[in-house]
Amino acid sequence: MPGGNWAERMAEGDATPSDDLLRPSLGEVPDFDPDLPAPWRPQSQVYLAFFGGLLAVTVIAYLNGERLRMPMGERRRFLFVGLSLALLSAFVFVGFLLEGTDLTDLAAVKDSLGRVPPREYRWGKRLVSVLWAMLMVRQQRPYERSYLNQTSRNPDEVHASLWKPGFLAALAMTPVDLAILFAVAFAVVMAANL
Repeated sequence: MPGGNWAERMAEGDATPSDDLLRPSLGEVPDFDPDLPAPWRPQSQVYLAFFGGLLAVTVIAYLNGERLRMPMGERRRFLFVGLSLALLSAFVFVGFLLEGTDLTDLAAVKDSLGRVPPREYRWGKRLVSVLWAMLMVRQQRPYERSYLNQTSRNPDEVHASLWKPGFLAALAMTPVDLAILFAVAFAVVMAANL
């Protein structure tokens, strides 16, 4: 066996990995600056999806993708799909509320929109939020692995806490979610009255 370690022999062309276990699995990985904030644990985003909603978990996943050095295209996809799911759920919600209502009678529409949302809708929206969060976690996993392999942080400080940012995202995105609901309801009623 020639002298030197395996990496040096690979660089000189003396050794080739014949087994999949010897091949590098991370490929191109970004450099992680220890001065930048640590990313949040991606698995914690599932809890935020359940309690905070679709838009809150989408924003946190976008910001965490930046901390994990994900490409901008993947992070933008998070925003696009998350907003699309929020719009779709708003249309479903308005459809539940306005079912059987004469849309030309604005008093009846106002009464219908004032009803409490059906329990099935709330649980369905939570389910969609959790499934979306699980898909985003899967997309973030390779970047988190490369971060964990490169970080020189104390093991207790590898991940930042998601409590404050998650709570703030849930608080900030609730009015946005309501604004989307009212905009969809307004658009449906206006379209019916044209």
